Amino acid sequence: MRSYALFDTTREIVAYGILGAIVVVAIPWLTVTISKRRRENLRRRGIKRYGH
Repeated sequence: MRSYALFDTTREIVAYGILGAIVVVAIPWLTVTISKRRRENLRRRGIKRYGH
């Protein structure tokens, strides 16, 4: 019975680890995607991002 509780705790730690990894990967990806979309929309309207 004791080993089952330990296994359960390990599963919980693994689950949190996977969720943490997903969040760590998703946040930079979202940032890049949103900035690309914003840049595309501005470019379509003829507004340049870099000072010309």
